[in-house]
Amino acid sequence: MEVSGRRTVEDDNISQGLICRPCQEDNVIQQAHGYCINCKEYLCETCYKYHRLPKPSKDHVLVDGNIDEYQSEKELDQAPPSVPERKNVYDTKCRIHQNEDLKYRCRAHNTIVCSVCALKQHKECKNVDYIPEICDSESRLLVEKIEYVEGKVEYILKQDREALQLAEESYESALSALKTQRCQINRYFEETEKQISDKMLSFREKSKKREEETLGIDQKLKAKKMLLAAATPSSEIENYISISKTEDEVNNINAKLQGVFGRARLTISYNPHQPLQVLGEAIVEQQEGDVGTRKLKLLRKVNIAGGKAHCGIIDVTMLPNNRVLLILVDRINSRLIIISKEYNVSFHQVPSEPWGVTYISDTKIAVSFVECEQVQIIKVITVKDTISLKNRKSFKVLGKPLGIRYRKSDCSLLIAFNNSQRYTLEYWSLDGNYLRTVASCEYSINFITLTADEKILYSSAEKHLVCLLEPDGKVLKSFQYADDDSMCGPYGIASDAFENIYVCGQMRLRVVSKEGKWEQILAQEDGFAPMSILSCDKTKILFVCQAKRYEDVLVFQI
Repeated sequence: MEVSGRRTVEDDNISQGLICRPCQEDNVIQQAHGYCINCKEYLCETCYKYHRLPKPSKDHVLVDGNIDEYQSEKELDQAPPSVPERKNVYDTKCRIHQNEDLKYRCRAHNTIVCSVCALKQHKECKNVDYIPEICDSESRLLVEKIEYVEGKVEYILKQDREALQLAEESYESALSALKTQRCQINRYFEETEKQISDKMLSFREKSKKREEETLGIDQKLKAKKMLLAAATPSSEIENYISISKTEDEVNNINAKLQGVFGRARLTISYNPHQPLQVLGEAIVEQQEGDVGTRKLKLLRKVNIAGGKAHCGIIDVTMLPNNRVLLILVDRINSRLIIISKEYNVSFHQVPSEPWGVTYISDTKIAVSFVECEQVQIIKVITVKDTISLKNRKSFKVLGKPLGIRYRKSDCSLLIAFNNSQRYTLEYWSLDGNYLRTVASCEYSINFITLTADEKILYSSAEKHLVCLLEPDGKVLKSFQYADDDSMCGPYGIASDAFENIYVCGQMRLRVVSKEGKWEQILAQEDGFAPMSILSCDKTKILFVCQAKRYEDVLVFQI
């Protein structure tokens, strides 16, 4: 008998060949546990359990147990349809308000909701976006993220190939050195063996010759002895004369034999070093990666909020011989923040949105303003305990000026520009005259700095790139950098006297050595967001300015 609700049958009657339709739409295969008469769909145990909870399906008739038998009793048009393979189908209706379409995305809760939910449950949330308005931009961002990951894959493959090539080259070099030394060793043993062999051969020949001479003398003595025994002289006189001659001959032979006893001897030996001396050393260095980790000593935190909810420090400069320690650019609040050497903080509003700042002398700075396309030369005045900014001199530039740095060598300003989607690095005089362009590219140049020898460093958050250039714009080296979690950055950059390059990224601060090795010097668990950075070689101090919602300048001992 059918009732509005569940109909229980013995569990061993559950069908073995039917599949849950809702789960299959999510690419999950689940064995059917029951069947909904109204939806004409098979349901797994979980879907069956919760199917009547939503209002639209609370009155549906559910059947469990022997659903094969139940199916055979129905008309063909009432039988549950077969479940064909289908592409991903996404439910665009709100689960709570079944008749409402999903139209809004709440970034705070990372969820998609309908207009009713947005009004009731997410009214206080910030960053609630209307999906039709952001869909295209989100799609473009996703494409850019995919392209970035593809670029990262290419970069990793390039690194792997370069590492393999380096290993092959070092292997061939080591084998060549080893073979060279082996040849030298073999030559040493061959020459030594030949030397002692030649000595032995010469001694052997001389010894044989001496032996033949000695045997010849022996034969003569025996012959003389036999003649004496067999001689029958006619008279004693003749016999005596014969004896005298023979004696003379024996004396001569004896004289010759005297030289035999004093001849040189030959002794040959070879004494190998025990243990054998080390001829060389095979050194095999293997690195699993070039990212190390090192902690820095935090000396202090300097709060720079000044009553503002957020402040974003885009750039920072230092006046070494002034009571001013740091001048910071707060782009969000259109102000300059001054930190004295006693770590007192003061705030100075500026008329437009600043981006870059650089010192010119102990009492002058230059500030770039993006929106009004200006550069201002500002005098820093310290009177008693107050610091003020006066005597401002402005000049217009061609384009939106971003980063700015002062070159001591020719008293010029290096400025990064955004000119209608094209970015350039240009030299300008302090009087506001354009001098020349040293670099131009289609991707963004966000932050710049100069090294101790006035080489140019710039970062591109768009390409996740840091480049080192000669003053004339020639590229010396470049490397890719990105925060592995959010794929943001790099932002601010700095260098020190040892040619280390400090790179700011989202929740990351890393340093690249002169040899190109990465080192992560502060990790994410330290809870900070580096945006701009300044290194003081004289005091070995690193100043790290953070992105908005972090309101402290961090002072580290390098």
